[in-house]
Amino acid sequence: MTDVPSTPQVEAPKASRQIGRRVGTGVAVVLAVVLFLVATIGVWAKRTVLSADRIVTAVDKAASDPRVVDALAERITVEIVSAVDIKTMLSGVLPDKLDPLAPVVEAAVRDVLQKQVAKVVGSPQGLALLNGAVRSAHDAAIRLLNGGGLSPNSIVSVTDGEVTLDVVPLIARSLSLMQDRGIIPGKFDVQSIASQASSNDIVKKIASVFGVTVPEGFGHIVIIDSQQLANGKAALANAQKAMAIFQKATLILVALALIFIAIALLVSADRRRTLVQLMVGIGVGAILLRIGIDKVVQVINHAIEEVGIKVAAVQVTESLTESLARTLVVMAIVALSVALIAYLLRPGKDGSDSRLTASISARPEIARIVIVTLSLLLLAAVGVGLVTVLIVGALCIAGLLYVGRHAAPAID
Repeated sequence: MTDVPSTPQVEAPKASRQIGRRVGTGVAVVLAVVLFLVATIGVWAKRTVLSADRIVTAVDKAASDPRVVDALAERITVEIVSAVDIKTMLSGVLPDKLDPLAPVVEAAVRDVLQKQVAKVVGSPQGLALLNGAVRSAHDAAIRLLNGGGLSPNSIVSVTDGEVTLDVVPLIARSLSLMQDRGIIPGKFDVQSIASQASSNDIVKKIASVFGVTVPEGFGHIVIIDSQQLANGKAALANAQKAMAIFQKATLILVALALIFIAIALLVSADRRRTLVQLMVGIGVGAILLRIGIDKVVQVINHAIEEVGIKVAAVQVTESLTESLARTLVVMAIVALSVALIAYLLRPGKDGSDSRLTASISARPEIARIVIVTLSLLLLAAVGVGLVTVLIVGALCIAGLLYVGRHAAPAID
C-alpha cells in the first residue's frame, strides 16, 4: 500500500509562515514610516533650532515688520522712562509758568522717545545689536541646556527659573541718539554711558548720569518665566536631560528608520507592494506633518494677544519651519510618485511586463524625454536645493537606467 502525503498538514506550516511574514512586514512598514518621519523632524530641528545663524535670520525677517519694531520700541521706551525721570528733566528746562502743561509735554516727549527708539531698532546698527543679543542668547541657552552653565556676563541670565534677554546696549544707543537730536539736555553725559564695556557697567552709569535708582531687572525682557512650575531647578534639569537625549537620539532614529525599511523589504514576500506601502505611508505622513506646521502657526497666532509679539512669534516660527515645510513637500511628492510608478510597473499575474514597461520598451527615447522633463518640472515646483537636487537626480538616473534595461534592441 502506497502512503498518500497529507497535503493539508504540509501546507499548514507554510500558510502559518506566510501569515507571520505578512504581519512582520506590516509591523516593519509602520515602524519604518513613523521613525523616518520623526527622524526627519529631528534632523531639521538639529540643523535649524540649534543653529544660531538660522535663528538670527528668522529674527531679521521678523524685525523687518513695523509692528515688531514698534512693539520692541515701546518696551525699550518703558525701560528708559523708568530710569530717566522725564518730569524732573523737564522741570529744569520749562519755565515755571508752563508747569500746568508739564503732563502734556511729558506725554509728547514720551511719544517722541518711542519714535526715536523705533528708528534705532530699525537701523542697521540697531539690528546688529539685536542680532548680537539674539545670537548670544541662543548660544547661552544651548550651553545651559547642555549643562554647561552661563558665563558671568552672559546676555541671557537664569534666576529662579526666569530667563531674560538683555537689551541694555539698545537702550544705551537710543539714549545717545536722543541727545544728538536735542531731546535729552546736554548737561547729561550720555556719551559716557555708551562707552561702557558691559551691560552691568552701562546700568551703573545710567544711574550715575541721571542721578536715579535704576529699577531691578532694568533692560532685561523676560523670555521664559517658570515661576509657575513647582520646581524651577527640576524643570531645568529635565530640559537638560531632554536635550542630551535629543542630541543622541537623532542619529539613532535615522539609523533605525533605515534598518526597518531594509527589514520590511527583506522580509516581504512581495517587495514591490511593500515599497508602495512604504512610500504611501511616508508621503501621506509628510502631508499630515505639513498641515501640522500650519496648525502650529495658527495656535501661536491665537495664543498671543499683543500685536507686535504675535507678529514676531508667527514670523519667526514660519521662517524657522520654512525649510521643514519645503522638505516635507518634496518628500510627499517624491514618495507618492515612487509609489505610483512602482504600482504601474507591477507585472501581470502571468509574469508578463506591465503596460508601462511595455510602452517604455517600445518607445525608450520618448520615455527618457518624459523622465527628464518631469524631473525638471519637479525641481521647478519644489525649488532647487542640495537635498532636492540629490533626490530628484537619483530618481531621474534610476528611471533612465530602468528605461535602458527594458529598451527593445534596435533592429538593423
